[in-house]
Amino acid sequence: MTKPDARTLMVRSLNETRLLHPPTYVALRLLADSIASEATSGWTPEAVLRKFPLQRTPRLFEIVRLKKALPGQQLEYRHYLIPSPMTSLAEAITLSELATTAPFRKSNRVFSHPWPRSPDYPYNFRYFMSGYKRRNRAIAAAFRRYPARIAVVTDIRRFYPSIRHDLLRDRFYSALDQSDVAVPIRDTAGMLLHHITAHFKGRGIATGPEFSHTLANVLLAQADRDLETRYPQSYFRYVDEIILVVDRRDQNSASQRIAAVLGDLGLELNADKTDVVSSEEWLGHGPPYRPASRKSFQALVFRLKLYIALRPRRFGELSSAFAAEGFNIPLGRIRTASTAGRFRKAVELYHQRGWKVVLEALLDTPASLARSAHQLRVNFLSRLSSLAAVAVPDGPTRRRWHVNRIRFLTNRLLYLAPISEWGLISEAISDLPEFADTNALLRLLRSGDVSTLLNMPGPAVTAAASLLHQIEGPRGQVELPSNLTFPQIHSASILLLFGVARGPVEGTFQTSESARDFLAFCSGQSRAVRSRNDFTYLDEIQSAEIIPNHDDFVEERLERDFFRLKPATVAAANQDG
Repeated sequence: MTKPDARTLMVRSLNETRLLHPPTYVALRLLADSIASEATSGWTPEAVLRKFPLQRTPRLFEIVRLKKALPGQQLEYRHYLIPSPMTSLAEAITLSELATTAPFRKSNRVFSHPWPRSPDYPYNFRYFMSGYKRRNRAIAAAFRRYPARIAVVTDIRRFYPSIRHDLLRDRFYSALDQSDVAVPIRDTAGMLLHHITAHFKGRGIATGPEFSHTLANVLLAQADRDLETRYPQSYFRYVDEIILVVDRRDQNSASQRIAAVLGDLGLELNADKTDVVSSEEWLGHGPPYRPASRKSFQALVFRLKLYIALRPRRFGELSSAFAAEGFNIPLGRIRTASTAGRFRKAVELYHQRGWKVVLEALLDTPASLARSAHQLRVNFLSRLSSLAAVAVPDGPTRRRWHVNRIRFLTNRLLYLAPISEWGLISEAISDLPEFADTNALLRLLRSGDVSTLLNMPGPAVTAAASLLHQIEGPRGQVELPSNLTFPQIHSASILLLFGVARGPVEGTFQTSESARDFLAFCSGQSRAVRSRNDFTYLDEIQSAEIIPNHDDFVEERLERDFFRLKPATVAAANQDG
């Protein structure tokens, strides 16, 4: 099988960090220019494989994200360890090799983190929703075959933090011994294992690096085989969520079997998330498994991409039509994605198959696209209102389904509804603790109050920064306090990175030196010389070339419209899967 080239591996690293940690993504993009000439680059696979196994000190950067915000209780955070640019490249190189070896092949009953199907695929794993929907289709098919059965739904309690190092090392090196990977790959894989476990004592692997997913799958491989053998075509695992479709009389024995298999690995079931769901409930109210319709938000984005690709000179007219309706859709990013080779190949394939969405898109105008977006807005607001009017279902699984449906709508309405209608979103989610960060986002964008959101680092902060940058531009800057707690540092870093926040008017941030250096990087402040020289994560990102002008820094490095990689790499890096 053909192996990914250096550019594809760089793109996979970029895509790993893009959603995981935008500051690392920016640093990696700054470094990525050097792969333009593979003969002289210090970032070729061969160079990384020489250097990385000698790097005993992990270059992982600790951050937190909001995990839970319950009324009357302290905020709960999930800890992440973010791989440095070089660590991310080492992951991409090693994962691309392990993907082709039998010992690292997963059971077909495991639906998370499937390996890429082709060497030019721009991610380390296939798009996560493809595996999730494939699992949901498989469960629906099982229920149609056995309508009297139930689903025993559970997950592993504190999965990554509970993984025993001794068992993991034994199983990982056993799999490596059975594979035919070259010595440099083996050495790099071993060093990645060391880095990902070094932060913990005896138990736990880092949440954040994509290599951790492969380590977790290796640990569970025998458990997957045992449960698949015991429950053929009825066992389904997605990361740490395990579902068995069994006869109702086998409910207790199924739960006990899962607990026993996991217990052999020192893992436990999460009693708070263990549930039983009937076939009627799953088929009628469960997670989606059908393809997106021609009138979906996904179809609208596809039509926008195709329109811009076919009529690039009418982009200004399209932007004006959408601005007049109050839409916040990031058309600049969609324009960049429309140049991706994979998107254009997909259009050709869909056209050959006679898909109506392609034929209809060929007749689109700015007015027709704006009408479709408006119809989606009306439809989503109506559905959100209906969901808000019903009682939240009992049971962890049903509640999660209900919350996920609301989240699906609110996430899209942030881009479809004008700010004047965001009050309707706020009313629908105000009593749901799962949306504490979304409520804080709405508060910031409607009133300029950043105080609550600053304590809630995670996707909501990134969404708020992106929306502020798009709606307000440099005028939308919020002022940050000089004293920042650890969670606030990581919210502030995103706001600074997007250019929508400024530091204290007088003086500097009252934080540790390393935190100030990190925030300075996110602010786009250049350094003439290397300042740390300690071979840490911060040393690595500071060694990247920093663009002095912050407006250029944001536009060229974060919004991805003017990146200086060769066109093929730009297109692949901006393909959203």
